[in-house]
Amino acid sequence: MSLNFVAVKKCQFCNTDLPVSTPASFHVCASLVCRQKWVCLEREKKDEQREERELLLVQQLEQLRLSTAKELSCDEGDLQLFRVPYQRNTQEILSDDRKAMFISHLQGLLDSLDKPNLDRKYRPPHSKVDPFPAPDLAPLACSACRGRCCGQGFKTAAFIERETLLQSFEHFPELSPEEVKALYIDCIPKEPVKNSCIYHTDSGCALLPKLRAKICNDFYCKDLRELGSQAGSENTLFVAIDEQVIESTLIASVPST
Repeated sequence: MSLNFVAVKKCQFCNTDLPVSTPASFHVCASLVCRQKWVCLEREKKDEQREERELLLVQQLEQLRLSTAKELSCDEGDLQLFRVPYQRNTQEILSDDRKAMFISHLQGLLDSLDKPNLDRKYRPPHSKVDPFPAPDLAPLACSACRGRCCGQGFKTAAFIERETLLQSFEHFPELSPEEVKALYIDCIPKEPVKNSCIYHTDSGCALLPKLRAKICNDFYCKDLRELGSQAGSENTLFVAIDEQVIESTLIASVPST
């Protein structure tokens, strides 16, 4: 008769014997101190891995910048590389339930306009100073990103509030409230981006600019603000990155003035 012996695993920190049922990939006992040490160790490993990926990414970006400059036949110093985030969700057919919920939201806003206890005065946003020397760069950066910030509109009904409707009434004074509501409905795409704003499509926002919430027209994300402070080259290479992986590129050429 042969006997099979199972090697006893030990905690990697205190050397305590671990139960036989402990998973093969687990080397820590039930002690709180050991568990905390394990968490810290795993965090350090992930940080090191992230730093290694970032170093590799920086090298890839520099190689990309040099090769792109060569393709454009321009001096390396005249090509600015700018990193932007990347939205990877694809479009999906809009469900009847989601569309109905959004229309109900619009109707609720219209009904609230007659309530005397609510402030009906529309306050325009603070004046915005465009930080971009080349105005065309901002939409190009957003195009390379594919509208990652638009995902915030998924649970906020495209940020449309009473104030948004009051603003729309000023832009379309010849239309009744119901006709303005119809404009919002007509702009809803059949296939918006999954888990994003109902007006978000692969080609951009389907909603008319005059109907959008002020945050959608006036918001500059951190990356865009950084671009505004750095823009100055005739050629800009936008590189969309997600999880430290290059997903897409876009080249923008702005003639010098």
